[in-house]
Amino acid sequence: MLTAADYEKVLKFNSFINKDFDHYIPNILYALEEYFALRLTAYTVVNRDAQDKTYVESIHSNAILPEVLTRYQNSYFDTDLFNQRLGDVSNAGRAKFVYTITDVGTYEEYYATEYGRMQKKQNLPFQAVIRGSHKRRLPDHVLNIFKAGQDGDFNTYEIELLNCIGRVYSDSVELYKRYLESSSYSRFLDYQTYAENMGMAIVNDRNHVVYRNDYFLRTASALFDTEGVYSAIISLFSAFSQQNGTTPSKFYEPASITVRDHVITINPQRIFDGETLQKYLFITLRRQGAAEAEANSQHLQLGDAFNFTLRESEIAGLLVEGRDNAQIAADLCINISTVKFHIKNIFRKLGVTKRSAAIVRLIR
Repeated sequence: MLTAADYEKVLKFNSFINKDFDHYIPNILYALEEYFALRLTAYTVVNRDAQDKTYVESIHSNAILPEVLTRYQNSYFDTDLFNQRLGDVSNAGRAKFVYTITDVGTYEEYYATEYGRMQKKQNLPFQAVIRGSHKRRLPDHVLNIFKAGQDGDFNTYEIELLNCIGRVYSDSVELYKRYLESSSYSRFLDYQTYAENMGMAIVNDRNHVVYRNDYFLRTASALFDTEGVYSAIISLFSAFSQQNGTTPSKFYEPASITVRDHVITINPQRIFDGETLQKYLFITLRRQGAAEAEANSQHLQLGDAFNFTLRESEIAGLLVEGRDNAQIAADLCINISTVKFHIKNIFRKLGVTKRSAAIVRLIR
């Protein structure tokens, strides 16, 4: 039976985890330990790939060894009975939020799996699972809570408390997903706004063109002697495949080709659409030489507008193009720590604290 003190802790937990979505996962792990002494916890994000197969997108813990987490992500996830069977037992209603080993099978079945044997070897033989997304709506944010062998399995009181935590956590995850969706959509619009100064198209993972501007359509059609945006995209993808040895749908890093004095770049990005992370290909097209002149002009404008140094102007321009720190470092032949130093100065001069907010300021 939960006490008033238990409910007070749950209320504090709820308040703490919902106050800062920029640091959501670390805050969850901290709060579980701080309020409930649940240190042996892993936060797992489960998603589905293009072949409709579930996989571990990321896994985090403050207490479990990194090599154990990596083995689970790369090898043992497929043999985890919770992963295999939880979808069949968790759709009965909104009253149940926590599941233990006996909800998905017997102890004998659990310890007969590779995953179960690994957990027993690590002295983490008892597990409870709280799912953030009801009815297996992916990506799912799963809390895996473990107990050591000497502490015994979860008792009735602990399950009741975890169920109460799960109710709060499930609602919080929905808010977190909306936050991610809003941030991703803002970034999506940022790309569209910036695209007015170049040819640009955005293609989703089903090869549907979800955005293109007139400059892209006119120029790509002329370069590849085609009519219509889809014919241009097919020819463009074929040119990339011939040069890179693989289709653009399999790109995980930006790639560029030159076609008749025009530089065409494909930059793969993952955007959260409210339920899953979808892959998009951002295609930019600019005349060689004009791109450099435009970049130099933009650097001067940024320097005048925000009192940037020349290096800060170069980095700000690459930020707007969606480059991450490693890509910026490679483009400018500087190390990542130097990039971070300049970005910190850029944020300070712009009066922002986040990358998305900086991009919005820079393109307006």
